[in-house]
Amino acid sequence: MKNGILKGLLVMLAAVLVLVGCPNDLGGDIKLDLDDALSGPGYTVTFHANGGMGTPPAAVTVKKFFSFGTTMPGEGDLAKNGYIVSCWNTNASGTGTDYYIGGLYRYDDFNGNITLYAKWDNLASCQTLNAKLKWLQAYAKSDTVYTLEIIANERFVNSSPGISFDRDLQDISFGERSNITIHLKGAGGEKIIDASFSVGEGVTLILDNNITLQGVKNSMSRTSLIYVYGKLIMREGAKITGNSVSVYGGAIRVSGTFIMEGGEISGNASNSLSGSAYGGGIYLYDNGIFVMNGGKISGNNAKKESISLSLGGGVYVSEGCSFTMDGGEISNNTAENAGGGVYIEAGGIFTKSGGIITGYADDTVNGNTVKSGNNIVNLRGHAVIYASTTNPKVRDSTAGPSVNMNSSVSGTAGGWDYGI
Repeated sequence: MKNGILKGLLVMLAAVLVLVGCPNDLGGDIKLDLDDALSGPGYTVTFHANGGMGTPPAAVTVKKFFSFGTTMPGEGDLAKNGYIVSCWNTNASGTGTDYYIGGLYRYDDFNGNITLYAKWDNLASCQTLNAKLKWLQAYAKSDTVYTLEIIANERFVNSSPGISFDRDLQDISFGERSNITIHLKGAGGEKIIDASFSVGEGVTLILDNNITLQGVKNSMSRTSLIYVYGKLIMREGAKITGNSVSVYGGAIRVSGTFIMEGGEISGNASNSLSGSAYGGGIYLYDNGIFVMNGGKISGNNAKKESISLSLGGGVYVSEGCSFTMDGGEISNNTAENAGGGVYIEAGGIFTKSGGIITGYADDTVNGNTVKSGNNIVNLRGHAVIYASTTNPKVRDSTAGPSVNMNSSVSGTAGGWDYGI
């Protein structure tokens, strides 16, 4: 209590000194800055071009108190042909401590006034995916495949899980350049990437073995893990998991082409607080194409908190889009109104020649289910619902490899169920 009163008196004294000045022995006034009086000492951070052309960012001062710190600046107008500034470093040789562009640094992150040197990297020397993608933005060539080995887990510094309603999208597009493939592999075991990506037209992103895209359980977020405008290919050993959004497509939104050769899409959710929830795992829109040759879509959820609709726990196919299933498994996904595994909107196209879509009637453990928030089961297409306006179909039991979901089979729940 005494300490609090003393601090308050000191603040008031500092304010008085600023307003009236403090006379000194030489007859002048010593003007004190209120901000300096309150924020305490500070360190000056200076930036060095380190062999680059142009002017480095202006120096910044990091205060000890009443300060949120400083965001590490980019390279500004610095340039060096064939290289990018991947970060700033305490040594000109790049062997010291790295300070990452976009990262927030506070007083305690420094030991005193310091000069940070631009760390120039080419594609081979970039250590992070963030830096590699930055290099590609500047120098990637059309009609080229770039294989990037990821050597460590990475969280992109401008992603804000749990804080921001929207995570910043890492834009993978190259303007007029096209037919560029970026092939991601994890080196020496699973590598977790905490970021959201936008795959532009003319770009193919391949997620290969040991690559895991991991999201956040933030129902207020409006950002899926991947937006596909070009092409996404997912292979065995890759995962897309743990993302919850308040819009459509818990994991992936596809208006381009998505080919799933293997891997796993699990534990994602379209979790709307005020509107409809479509596609807990994947949401196809604007003529999007999804081809599933293998892999598993499991444990995803379309959940609503209002009187709106919850459709397509695993996959939602909008009008004008197509889903072709030749292999793989869709299981243990949940919706509240229709399409526990897959929901096909009227005007959408679904062709099944292989793979398994489980249904509640045959498997109460692993089956896709349609049930309300109070666990009341609604027999409305646990496996698939095909919402054609002229010939709707519902399948509530497992749809195995030999089942062509486009064929008409009479019967009640467990076969095709008409009359929705």
